[in-house]
Amino acid sequence: MLKVLVIDDDILSRRRIRQFLRGRDDVVILSECEDGAEALRSLRHLQPDLVLLDLQLPDRTGFEVVEAVGPEQMPPMVFLADPDPTVMATLDEFALDYLSKPVDPARLHRVIYRAQALQRGEGVRLQPRRLAALLARMAAEDAIARAEAESSDEETFLERIQVKLGGKTFFVATADIDWIEAAGNYVRVHAGGRSHLVRDSISGLEDRLDPERFRRIHRSTIVCVERIQEVRPWFSGEMLVLLRDGTRLKLSRNYRKKLEELQRLPT
Repeated sequence: MLKVLVIDDDILSRRRIRQFLRGRDDVVILSECEDGAEALRSLRHLQPDLVLLDLQLPDRTGFEVVEAVGPEQMPPMVFLADPDPTVMATLDEFALDYLSKPVDPARLHRVIYRAQALQRGEGVRLQPRRLAALLARMAAEDAIARAEAESSDEETFLERIQVKLGGKTFFVATADIDWIEAAGNYVRVHAGGRSHLVRDSISGLEDRLDPERFRRIHRSTIVCVERIQEVRPWFSGEMLVLLRDGTRLKLSRNYRKKLEELQRLPT
């Protein structure tokens, strides 16, 4: 019996996987995890034969999960990833298995057959070495980026935010950002209908953004003032901020004065 652990915050994706594996008497789903913290607990206490791991979790990336567990201790695994050419190219470069979302049933069953072959002792498991090589390259790129940031003496505001995913680096222009939320030891940057997980703190990012364009409205939220459509009174002296794309965010009393400097709010 192949024991599978599914780590994915997308309930529809998890449901799709369950449906495809339903009816197989040689596969059992041990558990389903919605975030990285839950995933780490399950990986420490369960003994799965195969892990299906989403690359973008609410509190960390799939690579951080692998890093926390350790490539050598990580069970055989397959990444679940949105169809991003940059990410796919990186995973292909390191010969790491992945399933593009939405998951194709034929590809999923091929993954199951390969995992069963490893379970029987057939073939050589090269994944730990490949994962270690990818994590090493990502760490080196992080070190270079930090060194470049520390060497800059210019006190200018950020014009773009660096996003790392799958060993590749790309940038999100601050002009495209709608709002930013804290996500554990990370921040989630919302821009143009997409979100990106960035290793940074909400306070650290606030200090480097132009205060004429971005204001903190909650301990866990920064908003682009230009994207605000309306501010409404809410409960207990707090306000509700409505963005042009329909997003609703809470403006807490502690941060109201900061926004009042740029926005005329109802009393």
